[in-house]
Amino acid sequence: KASFFICCGNKVCGSCSDPLYASASGDTCLLCREELNTDGEALSILRTKAAEGKAWAQCLLGTKYFGGTLGLTVDRQRAESLYRKAADQGHPEAQYYLGKIEDARSNYAEACRLFEAAASQGHMIALCHLGIQYCQGHGVEQDLIKAVRLITIAAKL
Repeated sequence: KASFFICCGNKVCGSCSDPLYASASGDTCLLCREELNTDGEALSILRTKAAEGKAWAQCLLGTKYFGGTLGLTVDRQRAESLYRKAADQGHPEAQYYLGKIEDARSNYAEACRLFEAAASQGHMIALCHLGIQYCQGHGVEQDLIKAVRLITIAAKL
């Protein structure tokens, strides 16, 4: 599981973030040297960066609204709006999340388009979901060979 440093917008894989946190002296980010933020400060930073049009902040703030974290009330419409803003800028994680939303609505063609956009940028989970769409024939013509190929590629990432 990746960690996201709100102070500087850097995303670090779990195997790298654990040693970063373990070796941190005090409450300072080892990536940007800024003080690590409380939930309230983090929310304020995210809102500011999202309003500035930063795709990473729009996507991350969307996940906070979607899950009701950082003291926010669950607001799926606001989450979707933020994901859409980030996805329109080509943010792969936001494209993946929107794909999941469209898939849940049975809007399979749009879900496939979004999964493919994220997968083309190396988003492994989106690639796997695209493979599942091909397996089920949702939004695309069913193609089991392509499904297996996509899921295999995702497994190797």
